[in-house]
Amino acid sequence: MSDISIAAIGTNDEGPNFLRPCGSLYPSNSPCDGTADPQYSPGYNGEGKNVASTNIYNWGCPECRMMIDDECTRLYKSVKVCIDNAYPWYASSIKVVVANCDPCVPVYLEKSRFKWLCDDMDLHYFFKVHGWEITHDDDVFNGDSFNSLVDQLKDITLDVKDYMFIEIDFHFEEELGDGTIMPQDACLQFIWRMSWKQVECGC
Repeated sequence: MSDISIAAIGTNDEGPNFLRPCGSLYPSNSPCDGTADPQYSPGYNGEGKNVASTNIYNWGCPECRMMIDDECTRLYKSVKVCIDNAYPWYASSIKVVVANCDPCVPVYLEKSRFKWLCDDMDLHYFFKVHGWEITHDDDVFNGDSFNSLVDQLKDITLDVKDYMFIEIDFHFEEELGDGTIMPQDACLQFIWRMSWKQVECGC
């Protein structure tokens, strides 16, 4: 089994609920509070509302360590994303690095999925990926749906000690096709997991 792991880099809206490492909230005037909540068209936040937040965490025990951009990075089996106080047209993004720590086995993606955790109000039905970017070596790939992201990842081979950066932009729709309206002040948590297949073994 190859040693493919992931590490959280950050989000674009850690928001007013961003926690200190000790678990307490930053002061209200902290720069970590950020600016107004980002929106996705047709959302408009002219009043500067800043109530929602998106945080990403490494999940589980470290799987391996690898030098990434001249820095020793701990990588994990998955990352956990927590979105608090979401509302229609709230937008955010998450960024991760995915690496092949295996000393001899190149791999390619077999499957990628979000496992929904805390979602009592079925918020995930309103969650929509509207953009993504993959940076691998000198190549940059872009797309506008989660399915197209998975398709592109399946075309990339991660060689030994190789890595890539992935950024996903998402938002929440106001209503579903059946007219169901998105709940207000809702929270959603999910784990992002990937499974990989070996290309060949050079050992």
